[in-house]
Amino acid sequence: MHYRVGTSGDWSTSIPAVTNKTSSSNSDSWTIYYYMDASTNYNGQGSSSSPWGSKTTTMEKVTPSITAPTAKSSQSYTGSALALANAGSTNYGTLQYSLNHSTWGTSIPTAVN
Repeated sequence: MHYRVGTSGDWSTSIPAVTNKTSSSNSDSWTIYYYMDASTNYNGQGSSSSPWGSKTTTMEKVTPSITAPTAKSSQSYTGSALALANAGSTNYGTLQYSLNHSTWGTSIPTAVN
């Protein structure tokens, strides 16, 4: 299979991926054209000058939603590491935590003392 986004440009055997919107509107659309080369095992369908078909896909603008983590309070010493915060959440990207603003990670920070 050969793919191309839009009506011009190079054909590729890799499935196209679009990761960013290109305009300020709420959605962008792309048309992906495709054709299949003939081989000894099957008949070809379409060609680079006359694609077999197309599929239009749309990427919508996302409104990010973030719930900030909150500090845990009134914890009692147990001798074991305890989480220092309640988890936050987001629908956009990965939430990361830090105690020192230089080391970041996806795990909630813990401490013993």
